Order: sequence, then structure tokens, then C-alpha cells
Amino acid sequence: MISGKKRGKRQAHIFRGKADSDDMKSYLCGITAVFFSASLAFGDVHIDPIRDNTMTAQNATILYAAGAVSRERQRNIYPFKPAIDGSYRFEISGLKNNARVTISIFNGGDELIAASAGAGNGQGITMPEMTGGQTYRIQVGRYSGISSYILSIGCQKEPVDLSRLTGLEDSIQYTDQRNVYLFTAPADGSYRFEIAGLKNTAKLNLCARDAEGYPIRYAAGIGNGKGFTLNGVIKGEPYQIEVGQSSGFGDYTLIIGRQKEPADIGLDAVYDSIQYTDQRNVYLFTASADGRYRFEISGLKRNAKVSVYAYTLGGETIQFTAGAGNGHGLTLGLAGGETYQIQVRYHSGFSGYAIKAMKQSP
Repeated sequence: MISGKKRGKRQAHIFRGKADSDDMKSYLCGITAVFFSASLAFGDVHIDPIRDNTMTAQNATILYAAGAVSRERQRNIYPFKPAIDGSYRFEISGLKNNARVTISIFNGGDELIAASAGAGNGQGITMPEMTGGQTYRIQVGRYSGISSYILSIGCQKEPVDLSRLTGLEDSIQYTDQRNVYLFTAPADGSYRFEIAGLKNTAKLNLCARDAEGYPIRYAAGIGNGKGFTLNGVIKGEPYQIEVGQSSGFGDYTLIIGRQKEPADIGLDAVYDSIQYTDQRNVYLFTASADGRYRFEISGLKRNAKVSVYAYTLGGETIQFTAGAGNGHGLTLGLAGGETYQIQVRYHSGFSGYAIKAMKQSP
């Protein structure tokens, strides 16, 4: 008889990045405090930080079937019907006295599609693409020795939609497990996918696929604070994000750094924040008249640095400065009536900041 079993989960926190969780939690509260403790002049703009919206995914279903091999050419048959399309792991444990078995998998047409001969404890077969609703036949046969055994089946989980989340707490419970997530960008721009909360030197693989299923970014064997940033993401286009086992087991948090909507700014201070690696905050500025304009950074904490970029609306780079601290920025010659894009990007550290546009005297 095949039965199911689930493992417990612990809680994790979002936006850990390269700091520990307690430090980052205090920092996130501090971002809001920066805005409310600052003396804001009339007309200054306060842009809210990204609010934490983390959920916890369900554990994987792992099915178990007990059996034994005690005679020559013995074959134990287990019909199996996957609930959904996806990846499934068939693994042997509980063998004694160095006994070995053969695992064979047949499709609905009784065609052999995978086999592993001489499998011992912890070994088996991963089927990366099984069809939900189709009946397969799993066969365990004697290879050498006599022993009881347990056949475990690690099942594909239902996809989780990340589109409205800043983090998802999930876990890797079996070999070659692959957790699938759906993501539709709420705004054009850049999105960061990063791993946190791993324990015991576990490592993961992270993959992003486009709407056609083609991989567009991949990071193998990554740990805490590692991931990738997708630039040029288009609002409304679907993507698939996958987290798979590389080594070890355990809980993790997938952090999603979200693009904020562009903000229109004028000759006032704008109070904003950098909360995750590779974050890009976008502002639209329309010059009131021909002349030189200064865009200057202030209010950074903890030795954080940013990069400031200026673009035409056609995407042409006008000027940029990398690693800017307080008092640094850009001075640009702009045409009256023209709208420009100003970006403040992550360079190092996380902090609230202010950027102020100033028209300089001729």
C-alpha cells in the first residue's frame, strides 16, 4: 500500500539579503522611520517602501510503499498515476545486508521508459516529465541479496503564483525535487530572485523560463544571498521560476525583489529606499526650461552606496555615476519641456535615501 507523509516547516523572514534576519527586520522598520522622522518640506515626495508579503508553501507529498525481494526474478508491481504534470522521484531505502534491486518504469502503453539496475539505499530514478492522469507501472525486482525495502515517491507540487509576493517560504524534501512557481510582472522593469534561509550547507538550482518554456537565466549550486536579476521584464508577460535541489535538504525562502512603478518628480526632494540587491527605482522628470539641473543623493545610512543614471525616454544613456554616496549625483544639461528618466540603483548596502532635483543658476 502506498501512503503519504509530510515534514514540518520552520518560519523564515523576507529581505534578509547579506544581513542576518534580525538585523534586516530592524532595518525594514527603520526605513519607514527614516521618512517619518525626517523634516519634510512642503511638496517633498515620500515613496513607500516595498511592503513584506510573504507566504508559506505546502510541503511536498511523499508516498511510501513497503515490499521485499526474496527469490530469483521476483518483480513487485506498483501502479502509479501522477496527480499533475511534472517531476517525480522514485527512490529505494531500507535495504539490508547490501542487497540491491532493479527499478523499472513503464508508461501506459507498457513501454519501458526508464530503468536502474543494482540500486541501493538512497538510489533510484527521477522522471523529469511525467504526465498527470496517466497510469504508469513501477516495477521493483531482485538484483542481489534478500531484503525488505521501502519505495518512496517524491511528488511534484502544484505551482505557486509569485506575482503579488515579496517572498515564499518553501522546502526541498527529496532528491532532485523541483518546485515550480508562476510569475507575471505587475510593472515593466527589473525583478530580483534570491535565496535565503538555507541551513547545513544545502545548495539549490534557480532557473527562469519564458512563456515558451525556454530557460532565460540559470544559477546552479547557489546558497544564501545568491540568485539572479531579470532586467527588461515586460508587464503582463508570464514567466516560470524553478527552484531545484542541488545538494542537501531543508527549508529556504525565495525572495522576490519587485519593481516599483515609475514616479513623476519635480524640483522637490523624493524620499525612497533600496531594499534588495540590484533594485532600480525609476523617476520621470520634465525640465521646466532649458538649463542645467542637479540630481543629488542624501540620507544614505550604513555606508550604503547607489548608482544614479539619466536616460532619454528613448532609452539613450545621458550620464551615470556609480557608487555615489551622500552629496554625490549628476549635473545635466536638459531641454525645457522634455521628459527624462532618472534611475537610482543598488550599488552596495540597503538604506533609505533622498534624491533632490535642483535647477542651477545660469
